[in-house]
Amino acid sequence: MATEVEHRAKNTLALISGLLRMTKADSAAQLDQIMQGRIRVLIGTMGLLREAKWSGADLRSILSDALSPFTGQEDEGTVVTLSGPAIWIDVSAAQSVSMAFHELATNAGKYGALSTSLGKLDISWDIADGRVEVKWRESGGPPVVEPPTRVGFGLQLVSILFEGQLGGIVTRDWSAEGLVCRLSFP
Repeated sequence: MATEVEHRAKNTLALISGLLRMTKADSAAQLDQIMQGRIRVLIGTMGLLREAKWSGADLRSILSDALSPFTGQEDEGTVVTLSGPAIWIDVSAAQSVSMAFHELATNAGKYGALSTSLGKLDISWDIADGRVEVKWRESGGPPVVEPPTRVGFGLQLVSILFEGQLGGIVTRDWSAEGLVCRLSFP
């Protein structure tokens, strides 16, 4: 068990180091804010993994933790809905999954549904053909006139994590109501 924990700790530190190198910020304060959010979600995921004796974590728990900075403010009107069956995410995938959803939530908080008091975020998931299928659907945010011409680092990181590390597929569609992102992984 100690060897496994040491391995996970080294992987987490390598991930943080890589994120720090790749993250661009206009100031030290902005870099601090970005990295604090990312480190917070990694700490939360490690807590979930520790509770399950390093066997993995439930997808709903991972999502709830990754979205926690953006939820719990019902008086502000933003609504986040999570729906789907219990799905166990293996320990080897849990941090990538949590970091990807943190990046989607951060993006929604800056530019999408979580940036307005009328915003709604519906996240649903299921298993199809042995793959976890997640649908992230934003509405009620700023109107989408046209899809962005440039994909920022956060959305690039989502693709890196899901496609590169998990062997998954990520598709994004900016409808008039907001971003619809589909994520599929084994």
